[in-house]
Amino acid sequence: MSARGSSRTSERPDVDRRAVSFFVGVFAVGVLIGLVELLTDRDQTSTGADVATANWVHVGIAVILVAALVAAYVRDRRRLAAVLARPFTAAGWVAMRRGLTDLPLLLIGRRPIGSALRALLGFVLTVLIVLITLRAGEQVFAALDPDFTRDAWGGPSYVGASLAHWMDGLLLFYVLFAGLKRVTSSSARA
Repeated sequence: MSARGSSRTSERPDVDRRAVSFFVGVFAVGVLIGLVELLTDRDQTSTGADVATANWVHVGIAVILVAALVAAYVRDRRRLAAVLARPFTAAGWVAMRRGLTDLPLLLIGRRPIGSALRALLGFVLTVLIVLITLRAGEQVFAALDPDFTRDAWGGPSYVGASLAHWMDGLLLFYVLFAGLKRVTSSSARA
């Protein structure tokens, strides 16, 4: 029985409350920023522009993304789940924390100078991950303003612009996090 129980826990990635709380908090701040933008917007520049030419780009990205996710799911769904959950695990939390703190620690002399480039890269990647999360939250309310979605990739509608921005954001989030994980794990060995 215990062997069976331990195999179950290894199938599902362990999610860390700190990481989830951090990302939910950043997303919530973005939602509030978007609401403030929507309520305080006095700009009336929307001209009913045609749908952005990037729609076909997003359709192509979406098709490739869906095909890749289906292939990954069919090949090894546990590994796919682990990859998707990685930013929200304890290891993900450590990577985010190191990305934010290694550069300041280097600047005050508590890290070897040889790791300066890794520390800078980790900091930039972490800040971009936070900004993408913030921007995704902002999209919730700010996209209700026609000026916000007028020239948006995905079209001038709320749904089109939001889906396109969230898809872009998620792709960037996971690509940047993979880079952050690589940078912070290599700096841990150095």
